[in-house]
Amino acid sequence: MIDWDDVRYFLAAAQRGSVRAAAKRLGVN
Repeated sequence: MIDWDDVRYFLAAAQRGSVRAAAKRLGVN
């Protein structure tokens, strides 16, 4: 089963170019 939260984080990281930028955008650390 796919964890859709993980997919969302992965896509955000891919779009932002970095995990830190994606985390900031998503409001997580």
